Amino acid sequence: MKRAVDLVSAAAGLVICSPLLLIVGLLIKLETAGPVFFRQERIGKGGKPFFIFKFRTMAVDSPRNERAITVGNDPRITRVGRVLRKTKIDELPQLLNVLKGDMSLVGPRPEVRRYVELFRHDYEVILAVRPGITDPASLKFRDEAAILGRSVDPEQEYVLRVLPEKIRLAKDYLAHASLTFDLTLIVKTMAQVAWENIALAVPALRSQPLVVAGVYLILIVLSNYLAFLLRLGGRIPFEHWDPYLRMLPWLVVIQGATLIPLRLDKRLNRSSETLDFRTLIGGVLGSTLLFYILVHGIVGLGAYPRSIFILNPILLILFLVGIRHMSRIFRHLGQVEQQNQVLPARPGVRGR
Repeated sequence: MKRAVDLVSAAAGLVICSPLLLIVGLLIKLETAGPVFFRQERIGKGGKPFFIFKFRTMAVDSPRNERAITVGNDPRITRVGRVLRKTKIDELPQLLNVLKGDMSLVGPRPEVRRYVELFRHDYEVILAVRPGITDPASLKFRDEAAILGRSVDPEQEYVLRVLPEKIRLAKDYLAHASLTFDLTLIVKTMAQVAWENIALAVPALRSQPLVVAGVYLILIVLSNYLAFLLRLGGRIPFEHWDPYLRMLPWLVVIQGATLIPLRLDKRLNRSSETLDFRTLIGGVLGSTLLFYILVHGIVGLGAYPRSIFILNPILLILFLVGIRHMSRIFRHLGQVEQQNQVLPARPGVRGR
């Protein structure tokens, strides 16, 4: 049952995330030369080695580091790579490992050979099952690189403190493993990742042009994909995949080239209540009109549903406006936190 859930979930995840995977791969190639994926040997079930897949987050010509861990603000990490690591998007290719049977969705995180050898007896127990993408240790050590970066000796900190705790949590997982427990961990992981990504992405829109461009591309693809799902009753039939995939790159180019130069991120992150809807709506509708002319006037693709040209801009506008409101929320929360830090305690009142 566990393997069946892994196969179905991993396959569905790859299909659903395929637009995001393509965009991330493109951003990686645009920033630095080298492969899109990073492969590293890990030790799997029964002590069998395998190569884990991740999006590459470091420059390929960077000097090698003897440590098997990455800590703090490692200078080898690229700008795109830093975003991928913070948002955990770099872990998505591990769905391929799940399909191959090297990993499971839930299970003890796989380690490199060096650390497995250091705790051989413990891993003889832990590696009785497939390692996983997430587990209780993954939730506890979400910001592991920052934790290790604050240590004088990150390698020693990892071996003496972090790894023993991961091993304890892995054994605890094995003692309580069940399908229900796995589903609970998946939901917790997805919720935590979603919340952290919102908290990271919204403030970054005010200062990181590369992040802004990436967010635009993701929203353009997501809006188009959801428009097709709404139009076609929740799934895209086989005969509609061809027009969808054929015109998707053109949509990204046209809407991206229209929206990015407008720097709507600055408009959407204003502290005032007034939003320049004319610029926002004009940019979205103008690019949609250009795309419509291309699809039906130049290419003559009659199979492309006309209702998409209504649904797609509506969804994109809602996403852009939603980001603006989320930005206001996080800005307000940040101001409240700063006020709480500077307000002196009132006489006679003790903190709890």
